[in-house]
Amino acid sequence: MKWHIITDSSSDLQAFNLEENNIRYATVPFAFNIGSKTIIDEPDLDTKALLDEIYVTKEKVGTACPSPYDWCAEMEEDGNYLLITISGALSGSYNSALLAKDMMLSKYPDRKIEVFNSCSAGAEIVLLVEEMCRLIAEDRTFEDIVTLSKKYLSESKITFALSSFDNLVKAGRVSMLVGKLAKILGLWGIGVATDEGTIKMAKKVRGEKQAIKAIIDTIRSRIAKPLSIVISHCHNLNFAEKLKAGIKDVWDFAKVKIMTTRGLCSYYAEKNGVIVGFWGEQHA
Repeated sequence: MKWHIITDSSSDLQAFNLEENNIRYATVPFAFNIGSKTIIDEPDLDTKALLDEIYVTKEKVGTACPSPYDWCAEMEEDGNYLLITISGALSGSYNSALLAKDMMLSKYPDRKIEVFNSCSAGAEIVLLVEEMCRLIAEDRTFEDIVTLSKKYLSESKITFALSSFDNLVKAGRVSMLVGKLAKILGLWGIGVATDEGTIKMAKKVRGEKQAIKAIIDTIRSRIAKPLSIVISHCHNLNFAEKLKAGIKDVWDFAKVKIMTTRGLCSYYAEKNGVIVGFWGEQHA
């Protein structure tokens, strides 16, 4: 039986096809609306050009989540389907995927489809996809993979460090006052995703060294022994490499991967921002 792992483009994982394990991975894109112009969040999107255009435009800027029909278009092949969306508290993508599931089951009633609300985005979704691939390689049943993936998702966490808050302010995720103060003072905002999938700003620090320390402190406070970590950066590889080195200094056994943010996470993280997903042994 072929397996299909489908995410929306809030995942920073690029397309791949694991033929040896009969796994197909695909993404359903968000769209960016800049005035009357629409840009699709394809895997090869030039995120630097996107952000440059957003920064200078005087037009209204917004994002549009995938429709149920967009999800359905990726579910025509036979096989088992695992769908993962950005936090349902931040977008309508989760509801679209649920509607798509119902539409496809009415057409193919014997097909197995599960929709996961990640309550997160970016790097944490990458971790979940990798875990699903591992479970599939172990030849687990569909039901076992759903149960174990939900457990994994409940144990994985995410934190982020932003040096600009413009787009979060525009989207109503951060107050205008916080955004202005951060820009004036040259601060980094350190935040987390809550268990409900909302964004919570935890602290503000000044400078890269303090930002790296704050991220490591956040990881330490939320998980006892981090084993897998993904760092997604928005045009800030130098900071990501420094962060990886700092993490390895504390937990030399941790598996740490550096990736670049795709369009949607680039939009919210903005230039120089990083998003860090992590999983491991839980606090007692």
